[in-house]
Amino acid sequence: MPVDTPVFAARKGTVVRKAKNKLDILHEDSTIATYNHLGKIADDIVVGKVISTEDVIGTAGAVDSKEAYIQLTVWRPEAPPAGSATSAPPNMGFDLVSFPLEFCSRSSNECSILTQSQWLSQNKVTEAKKQRKPKPGNKSK
Repeated sequence: MPVDTPVFAARKGTVVRKAKNKLDILHEDSTIATYNHLGKIADDIVVGKVISTEDVIGTAGAVDSKEAYIQLTVWRPEAPPAGSATSAPPNMGFDLVSFPLEFCSRSSNECSILTQSQWLSQNKVTEAKKQRKPKPGNKSK
């Protein structure tokens, strides 16, 4: 995507962490969306602010002078099983559990569940494992 492309929140939530080029948003289902490699975080985004999908949270960060990307990870902190090593940073006390994301296109009635790391370009998913299903609220005939 072009450098400085506006980045909108994927879901409604509360900002729980803001760093130089990284933002964490907590959702009502206890998942956290981490937006990494942002070029700039919007000035009005502060920890504790409730945001919606209409809110621009920042801009896409530069890879070079013309192209940019962001990394979006949705995860949920879970207590590790007793006696197991944790993948979380020390003192955090949680395993970081990631799971597939579902994206819906504004231009079609389909949603795609991304099941592995995939490049998205011009609303196309590169060759990768995906499942298609109708958008919520749309009935297929």
